[in-house]
Amino acid sequence: MTVLRFQLLGAIEASADGTPLALGGPKQKALLAMLLLADQHSVSIDQPTDAVWGDDPPLGATATLRVLVSNPRRILRPGEPDGIRFDGHGYSLRCAHELDVIEFDQMCRRAALANRRRCYSPRTRLMMSLAMPPGTSW
Repeated sequence: MTVLRFQLLGAIEASADGTPLALGGPKQKALLAMLLLADQHSVSIDQPTDAVWGDDPPLGATATLRVLVSNPRRILRPGEPDGIRFDGHGYSLRCAHELDVIEFDQMCRRAALANRRRCYSPRTRLMMSLAMPPGTSW
């Protein structure tokens, strides 16, 4: 099974099994980011239209949106039923993937829990000790 990995922190990028994917231009990347952050829930057509064009969408924005979706759809899951779907009301990204934003959030939660429990790794204890003023203990 192909492992899709998405990076939203910093430049928006994607890879399949470590091979970079060409996601298209800024509008396609904005649309993809919105679908990724929706976490497999449907995003109404109005939301990506607003995200891509703001308060001034072009005439025929819905048709243009279909074109913008076609490139990521083709790249992410060529010939497979999973990928970007339209359910009559909006789009959703329905495929297994890794997302740096989720991984970052999980690391922050683990760090916060470790901090509350004062459960630090030896390396963390050393770094904290080096940062403390002389004569301070924890």
